[in-house]
Amino acid sequence: MRRTPPFVLILCICLASIVTAQTENTAVLSGTIKGRQTGEVIPRASIRVLGSSRGAIANSEGKYSIALVRGASHRLRVRAIGYRDDTITVSLTESKCQDIMLDEQAVTGQEVVVRGDASRIEARRIMREVITRKKSWMDKLNDFTGKAYSRWNYKTITGDNDSTVRSVIESIADIYWKKGKGLAERILMRKQTANLPPELNTFSVGQIQNFYDDRIDFGEYNLVSPLAEDAFDVYDYDLLEKDVKLFDGTYSVIAVETGPFAAGLIGKLWVDETDYTVGYLELHPNAAVELGPVNELRFEQRFDDVNGEYQLPIDLHMIVGIKLQLPFLPRLHFEQLSVLKDYSVNVGVHDSLFEGRRHVALPEADSVLPATWEAERAIPLTDEEAGAYTRIDSAIALSRGDTVQTFWDTFFEVLPSPALPAYSEVEGFRLGVYKHVQPVSTFPFSLYGELNFSFRPELFTYRLRAEQGLIWSLRRRVAVSGGLSGDISGKFVEMPEVTLSVGGEVFDVYHERGTAYPTPLTSITSLIYGADYQQFFRGKGYSVDLNYSPTSRSKGAIRYTAETLSDAATFYPNFLVMPDQGVFTQKNHSLIADLSTSFDISGTEINFDLNYLNSSKSFSGDYEFSQLKLEGSTGIRFGGLGKLEVTGRYHTTLSGFVPGWALYHFETRNKFFSAASYFRGLDPFEFQGDQLWMLYGEHNFYDLPMRILGITPSEYLNFHWFVFGGIGEADFRSEAPLGIHTTHDKPHGEIGVGIGNIFNILRLEGTWRLTHKKETNFYPTLSLGFTF
Repeated sequence: MRRTPPFVLILCICLASIVTAQTENTAVLSGTIKGRQTGEVIPRASIRVLGSSRGAIANSEGKYSIALVRGASHRLRVRAIGYRDDTITVSLTESKCQDIMLDEQAVTGQEVVVRGDASRIEARRIMREVITRKKSWMDKLNDFTGKAYSRWNYKTITGDNDSTVRSVIESIADIYWKKGKGLAERILMRKQTANLPPELNTFSVGQIQNFYDDRIDFGEYNLVSPLAEDAFDVYDYDLLEKDVKLFDGTYSVIAVETGPFAAGLIGKLWVDETDYTVGYLELHPNAAVELGPVNELRFEQRFDDVNGEYQLPIDLHMIVGIKLQLPFLPRLHFEQLSVLKDYSVNVGVHDSLFEGRRHVALPEADSVLPATWEAERAIPLTDEEAGAYTRIDSAIALSRGDTVQTFWDTFFEVLPSPALPAYSEVEGFRLGVYKHVQPVSTFPFSLYGELNFSFRPELFTYRLRAEQGLIWSLRRRVAVSGGLSGDISGKFVEMPEVTLSVGGEVFDVYHERGTAYPTPLTSITSLIYGADYQQFFRGKGYSVDLNYSPTSRSKGAIRYTAETLSDAATFYPNFLVMPDQGVFTQKNHSLIADLSTSFDISGTEINFDLNYLNSSKSFSGDYEFSQLKLEGSTGIRFGGLGKLEVTGRYHTTLSGFVPGWALYHFETRNKFFSAASYFRGLDPFEFQGDQLWMLYGEHNFYDLPMRILGITPSEYLNFHWFVFGGIGEADFRSEAPLGIHTTHDKPHGEIGVGIGNIFNILRLEGTWRLTHKKETNFYPTLSLGFTF
């Protein structure tokens, strides 16, 4: 058993002494905040200790808890939307439970009389004043420090009211912000349900979503804030209500709106009419923000003045809902509650806090006594969250001891996984199994094996690969796993990050010619329409490779392959080998170099791939040729107008004569929509030749056409509309073999439209091919795949 270092024990004892002393000097006031007239609980009411920045927030059940100094008199200001502010005075000698009753107050203020565009004109005037005054104090804000309490909970929702909390993560941190640097955190206390390791709890607020900032980051989006200096380029505003009594001020309620083409935030702002500060907001991304399976994202935030001059957030409530568009799967629900307090502004935060890891947990963060947690928790746990701690921690605690692995545990670990069944004209149906094994997680050696059986040749094919790391470093990482029911568990592991490795494999397989379709789609195409020529050839031999990955974004490999090709004669139908001449068999010994890298240019990611192949008779093979392939791609998001993906390819034969099995080829033809001699088009790109270039683009408009038409389909019919097209040129450097159809050194192009993301499965597209030929044909195609 691993022994705890003595200094850690001493540190824990010292911390326990300090914590006990602090706890003895405080008493906790707790209870429930309710409406006096109805008796209903008031969720998310705020409590602030006047004369300080200390405060707390009630949870969704109206429960509150706040630690106060024993024996001292405290005046507490209690606020809630729809209720009149109240101030109570308390002096505690011991912890006490006390409910707080608030009087109802109508949120609505004076009725806004709309004459033409009067309400919009007034709203725009108010917002221009908000933005102008915001700039004056933001320019003087250089840095700040503060404290943050944050809690995340993760639950699954299977019905209208059927929800289960699966995990809870809490932390209390010192936060540091500096202009141009962003946020850094030092976690002082952290606590989480036992199905997640402490190492996963590495941030408190992570990134303060301060909507006074000009830009708000969500995934690939960098949205303009409704309070940004250039907000009027994206937003319009409307005045909903005036003179609304909220908190201790009078506010105007402003509706935030966007057009159908702009990706932005919509919702409401409560603006103080005396100093034009925002006291409260409710915002969510508009329909132009495409976040994959995220079907709900809402923000609530309150602000308060600091030093009488700066408006900083004092809390953040964020809800994220994820629903995969597949039946029977629960909706995943994430909720963040953060309380920000004890601000100190322009204190000279040092740059060293932003170097290296910005979000770190102090060594004593996991050693805090339960009593201190109860005193420092700014938002009490809900009954569901408290129940999750009890349920999960008790279940995990019972299984923390070492367990003996049973026979069935071992059996299911070594049991291989089934491969997806496939069909082709060559093999008929193919069934198989595969298995990947890494014997010791900290020693980068791995084995991979697969075994397939093809019904038509009635033959087994196999592949066995081994890879060993030569240079690596161990990284501490958290492995989180879960099932379709929503249960999750995590553990801390040391995993190798391999920089240099060597590998090798032996194989007897059917090679699929270079097709852009994934295996399931190729199988479906072949099964329904039938292929008009051989799609596979058989290769038997071995390969060895050396792999180098200096960074996670760059990889390189050198591979030597020695194999015997058979059945390749079927690639030369009607012009090379007659059926009675037997099986065509030759050796291919080749050296291949691969390089792939990606990098950012002004926030745009660019991917680049290079491949060089040399097949030489000096390697004891039967072929003498070399090829070079270059490919670059990038994706550019245009806000609410969708995303453009551009791909460019250049393939060329550098020397020698390219055999038929190595001709560039990117898609199967079929005899259903077109004759076998017709040239298909660009992407997936069919070409038989030894040189080509191609530029192809696809723009995904997501659901923009539906939004313009005002049509809202059901949750599962999430239509994504896209257009695509490109231009390319292909030719033979040597004489074209008889029977191969090519464009013969003339450009050709293709355009098409389609819809996709139906049930997150279906993608339908239609293509119009334009070449130098007189014939033009419309090619409907069907693609199947999971897309988010």
